[in-house]
Amino acid sequence: MSRVDDQPVGLSRATPRSPVWRRWKNRLFLWVCIATASLSMLILGALLISLTIKGLPTLSWSFVIRPPSSDPAKAGISAALFGTIWVCSVCGLFVFPIGIGTAVFLEEFKPSNIWLRRLHGFVQINISNLAGVPSVVYGMIGTAAFVYMFLMFGRGEPAFEIGLTSFDQFRSVAPRQFLQVKAEGRGAPPTKIESGVAATYR
Repeated sequence: MSRVDDQPVGLSRATPRSPVWRRWKNRLFLWVCIATASLSMLILGALLISLTIKGLPTLSWSFVIRPPSSDPAKAGISAALFGTIWVCSVCGLFVFPIGIGTAVFLEEFKPSNIWLRRLHGFVQINISNLAGVPSVVYGMIGTAAFVYMFLMFGRGEPAFEIGLTSFDQFRSVAPRQFLQVKAEGRGAPPTKIESGVAATYR
């Protein structure tokens, strides 16, 4: 009894490519990736070396401690440097406890009510979406809202401006901190989590 072939007449079966060709293709792709990465690192290294050679002779301690000035020869970065330190300090003061506390609360204390579970999932989805937004977008939104829309800068109140800048940076860092703590919590052994929870009870 002859076997009837299910394949239509005249349609040749596709033969798989040989393993040798696949190995060569994988090697070619690997070398292309290595060449692209090496070229990028070479360009970056050349740029950094060029900036160092041109900028190092003009870099001095007075340039660090001098205030900004309209005269480039007398200008310094003291205001920008201390402003950055203040903003990062205030932001870190709030990001770490709020980010870690939120991650632990949402991951370990899940509600049993159906409506609260939906709210719980909604909050987690929004935090995950916010973590995927680039930092430059938060900067643009903060500039548009605080500087141009509400005119909150330029009032001569540095503390107020530092607070607003820290809040804008907080919105960018907190979601990423939440996801990092959440991932670390899921990878931790249950015994350590239970002992940590037990340590909060008397």
